[in-house]
Amino acid sequence: EILRQSEKPVTELRAGIIIGPGSAAFEVMCDFVYHLPIMLTPKWVTSRNSPIALCNLLHYLFELINMPPSSNRIWDVSGPEQMSYKDQMIRLGKIIHKPIRVLPIPFLSPTLAAYWLRFITSVPTNIAKALIGGLRFDLPADGTQIQQAIPQILLTYEEAVSIALKKQVEVVANPIWGFDPDAIERWQTGYGYYPKQAGYTLKTDASLDALWQQIQRLGTPGTEYFFANSLWHLREWMDKIIGGNACERYRRDPDTLQLGDRIDSWKVIALEDKHFISLLFGMKAPGLGRLEFTIKDHGNYRTLDIRAWWHPAGFSGLLYWFAMMPAHLFIFRGMTHAVAKRSKAKIATGASNIQ
Repeated sequence: EILRQSEKPVTELRAGIIIGPGSAAFEVMCDFVYHLPIMLTPKWVTSRNSPIALCNLLHYLFELINMPPSSNRIWDVSGPEQMSYKDQMIRLGKIIHKPIRVLPIPFLSPTLAAYWLRFITSVPTNIAKALIGGLRFDLPADGTQIQQAIPQILLTYEEAVSIALKKQVEVVANPIWGFDPDAIERWQTGYGYYPKQAGYTLKTDASLDALWQQIQRLGTPGTEYFFANSLWHLREWMDKIIGGNACERYRRDPDTLQLGDRIDSWKVIALEDKHFISLLFGMKAPGLGRLEFTIKDHGNYRTLDIRAWWHPAGFSGLLYWFAMMPAHLFIFRGMTHAVAKRSKAKIATGASNIQ
């Protein structure tokens, strides 16, 4: 809107569903198909749109760089066929060899359906709600105009989905995960692309050096996990019972951490001195996760954030996440306050936050 009000001519592309890794609409459909054998949906699930492959959309965008407009223009972009959301989910199920049933419920409004989205999809709730709200409208885009200006072969729905599923692993092949080979190897098709998260942020007057020194002692004798160590040990024994190795103790050095270090079943996959440590979750569970410690210096105070990130594996992964959430929030609150206390803090206030 701001660009349109400028003196520069602007080209707008309007797309419906984009089929590609990270596309919120596509990931919501993936989560529904992977998590639920039967889907009760609003009647508007029969609304039609024209899904387009992400690579086709990117090709249009790249070519438009060399085609500066002389005036403002709006072009629709679309794939080679129109289909309903229902048909897209059924065809997605066939691609991943997971038969599903979609049952439209007349009295189930998009607003009502949006309330339980957080229990079904890992896509951020505000985005998922907006997408569900748009179900009531047909979005039959006509991409003839841009296809005449920038001709290309448009991928079918099946081709676009197959490519998107293969590229979802890129969510862990990035700096946040430290390009860690163990994380990449453990990623599986069907894991939620968008992670769930829960954490606690503490505001304190403890010094940056003191906080960092304490965090680096994670897992050492006498320190262990700062708070509720009995709960940590209980989870480790649960892991051992199902064949995990969480009860084995590892620490290369009691005072410092470096990339690749093991802390019991955890692995240091990212580290920024006096600011950030990310640990790869090593226990057996339906999904892939990491635990982060982040310190920020705000001049006259510091914040310490301890946060878990979880990519659930199907419905069981979501159940595991919500079952563990009360313990996570309780433990992270205690951990942050314990770290601040060990760092000689005089002031420590904070709050939990989840998504």
